[in-house]
Amino acid sequence: MKLACVNAIADLVTHSDADYTTADATDILDKAYGGESLHFGPNYIIPKPFDPRLISSIPVAVAKAAIDSGVATRMIKDFDSYKHSLVQHMAGSANVMRNVFNRAKEDPKRLIFSEGEDPCVLRAIQILLEEQCCAKPILVGRRKEIRQELKHLRLNMRADVDFEVIDPQDYNKIHELAEEYHSIMGRRGVWPAEAEVVVRTNTTVLASLLLRRGDADALIAGPINLLKKHLRHTRDIIGLREGVTAPVAMQMLILDSGTYCIADTSVNYDPSAEHLAEITQLVATGMKHIGITPKAALVSHSNFGSADTPSAIKVRKAIKLIHEQMPDLECDGEMQMESALIEEIRQRLYPNANLQGTANLLVMPNLDAASITFDALLALGNGVSVGPILLGMKKPVHILDRTVTTRGVVNLSTLAAVDAQIFG
Repeated sequence: MKLACVNAIADLVTHSDADYTTADATDILDKAYGGESLHFGPNYIIPKPFDPRLISSIPVAVAKAAIDSGVATRMIKDFDSYKHSLVQHMAGSANVMRNVFNRAKEDPKRLIFSEGEDPCVLRAIQILLEEQCCAKPILVGRRKEIRQELKHLRLNMRADVDFEVIDPQDYNKIHELAEEYHSIMGRRGVWPAEAEVVVRTNTTVLASLLLRRGDADALIAGPINLLKKHLRHTRDIIGLREGVTAPVAMQMLILDSGTYCIADTSVNYDPSAEHLAEITQLVATGMKHIGITPKAALVSHSNFGSADTPSAIKVRKAIKLIHEQMPDLECDGEMQMESALIEEIRQRLYPNANLQGTANLLVMPNLDAASITFDALLALGNGVSVGPILLGMKKPVHILDRTVTTRGVVNLSTLAAVDAQIFG
């Protein structure tokens, strides 16, 4: 068994073919060891204790050796399942996202990434290719910079072979796309000459135009720049789905106690009662698409009429609209957070609430409440976040947060692929 352990480490050095890819592992190692670049080779032979590839390779090798030598008293019949269960210890989002990954593999879609030079994006591309979660990816960026970054990250994939590169400096459709952009923005102060400059220099604009034309099925924007900048361009070019008044950002938070969705964390500052009802509908529908049954609570400082402040009245009006428009949705409010999460308290205050158990969709009265709640739960609960998940666009678009990890890019990419199956 000691030899099996040594051989497993040797295989990591020579093949690096554990369930955690080199790209994903490097991202975790960089964070765990202060940004130190660690790649298997002459200067990194013995893995660090927190190298995530260890968990899915060494225990399997030792278990097989124990069975082969007759030492083991219990047999493992399915080593693939065993490896998968081990990986769960390192990837908190894996269980929740498993259904999304499986659906993405069933019908791979063309994903276009507007920040193709970003290291997190490139690492995520390798994972997506290995897990076969999307068709040939499309990266927008300078070809030379992408190739240099691939070499620096030691990623085993090739530009223009494993993925398509659209380099704004030499793309032969720039003039054509500039004309289309001017047709969209010409009456909003954008001149023809300016349109070409924007398309050539703003990768989100270029990628959005390609998505609009059908040259891609879904768009992943960011993580460079603020969400609002990417959202302005994608909303101008792609637009909203019919009946939607504004896009919505949902954050999915995976804690030991369960999975929770919080809205709206990034886009709408002070939504009206009508818009709160629309936010609830969009997020509840989005949760169903990824296999989660929504149990919604519209959260407030007020508990079922205990206060008559403008905020409480707004939420009260919103819940009335939701009950009229979505009678099948398990949803209630206005209620304080402890009433939303603890059924015993809610039953004591209002036994007739249209909500049983713990709410998993928390709709906030404004952006301040949503952002503060999400950040606090993420930090104090030691959770894993998936998002922001953008809902309501005419075509699948997600905008990466500037602090996103490689796994976060992968998660949003697979969600975008599933979105493309539904709305494409």
